[in-house]
Amino acid sequence: MRATDRTHGPNARQRPSYRFAQGNLGIALGAWIGGLIVEGMGLAAAPYLGALIVAIGIALTRLSGRLDNAATPRRAVAAE
Repeated sequence: MRATDRTHGPNARQRPSYRFAQGNLGIALGAWIGGLIVEGMGLAAAPYLGALIVAIGIALTRLSGRLDNAATPRRAVAAE
């Protein structure tokens, strides 16, 4: 898919609305899950679970970087 295919075409005007909808869905799910945590485990558990979510995000980001580096072939650099 070329960049012009993504910016032009029959659905080009709908794409930004999908992006905003995904953001709103993420905010709503975060608030709902946070409410469940506070209701079930108490307010003191929220920072620990938040730190756990951040740690998982960092681990997934590092894994993604490793997989990305493994997928791209390295070129030899000539010594000067």
